[in-house]
Amino acid sequence: MMADCQQNRGVDVASISQGSFKRSFRLTGATDFKRVFQENQRSVDGLFTVLYRRNGLGYPRLGMAIAKKQVRSAVARNRLKRLIRESFRVAKIQLSALDIVIMARRQAGTSANALVTASLFKHWQTLTEPKDTGNSGLR
Repeated sequence: MMADCQQNRGVDVASISQGSFKRSFRLTGATDFKRVFQENQRSVDGLFTVLYRRNGLGYPRLGMAIAKKQVRSAVARNRLKRLIRESFRVAKIQLSALDIVIMARRQAGTSANALVTASLFKHWQTLTEPKDTGNSGLR
């Protein structure tokens, strides 16, 4: 029941299924990014490198590292961020408790929206597939 206000560490479970992108679904601090950069698994294609690791929170969080060196135009960087956020909003109900950092590659800035969205969809599928990493003690 929704009236019971199911919560998981301050995150309303209903907001996971909705299209919102609240602060709790974002990687906000340097330490959050540092953890993902230091210990991660990755998914790579021509447009993005996606780093991810389990977070133990019960819901996914997204961080973006869209470097000016890779995507020179501010308009293109902002367009990519909007597309990534929208794609994450749609996919987050399927994603498990992961901290995710998306880094744009050079081609991403000039790619069509449909290609960017398709690329992100493939990455989300990769993240939802069960992996046998051999690290049973992974946090």
